Amino acid sequence: MCSKLGIVTSKKDPASMNIRKVLLDLEDWYLSEYTFKDEPILESKKYYLITIRDDLIFSDYLKNLPIPITGLIFASRHESKSKIPCLLVHFPGNWTDSAPYGGRPRSLSIADPLRMKALFITLLNVHHEYNLKGITVGIEVTHHGPTDLNFPSVFIEIGSSLEMWKNPKLGEIISRTILEHEKNIPDNNTIALGFGGPHYAPNFVKIITQKKFALSHIAPKYVLDYIDKNIILHAFERSNPVPEIAILDWKGMSREHRMRIKDLISTYLGIDVIKTSEI
Repeated sequence: MCSKLGIVTSKKDPASMNIRKVLLDLEDWYLSEYTFKDEPILESKKYYLITIRDDLIFSDYLKNLPIPITGLIFASRHESKSKIPCLLVHFPGNWTDSAPYGGRPRSLSIADPLRMKALFITLLNVHHEYNLKGITVGIEVTHHGPTDLNFPSVFIEIGSSLEMWKNPKLGEIISRTILEHEKNIPDNNTIALGFGGPHYAPNFVKIITQKKFALSHIAPKYVLDYIDKNIILHAFERSNPVPEIAILDWKGMSREHRMRIKDLISTYLGIDVIKTSEI
């Protein structure tokens, strides 16, 4: 039994089921010899397709999967009050002392910056092929669970309403992105931690679009009061490859936060700090 990338879908999630339906059409799957929580695990030449009954954000128990996994891609819905149509990628994790949306407090997933960049670039390209207007392609900062898996994980999402979650074209875009992204995994990118700015990280979107950089965990301005030695070291260690630099959204954080985070990075990580405006 060889290690493969896992794709996780949830029966509670209409976007996830939309994506799963297309994945079943696009890839040749067969029943593996394994089940997980009474659900069959499907297998193809390159992937495992895992379906669960719970919300994806509350699935830390996937660390007990009976199959060898190189990483997980969670095919998910995205919810927001604005209900803006969007397609997004991000890493899971909790920066603060609370974890209302899964995982543990002050615990981050293992980030795979090169895979997230490949997903984002592929998502841009596939979305462009479909020429759908009014749908934003972007990234989010690190947030929500699961956090305790012992292999890399990343979310790819359809937002932000039931109409969008069930849209078959968006299901096709996400499914094709998942199945095609590995050809876009970059070589020789500089791996960066990100700090500051808003939740949808527009300045970091500009950076990940460039050829030179791949982003690991991003801590937005609304969690910067919680950034200390322990979480800085944790973010560094929970990235594969490990970060080589830290990028600060200089105008997206207070002067106090700039100085304190620069000092923490210099003292405990010893990597260079640059501003988003310098890239």
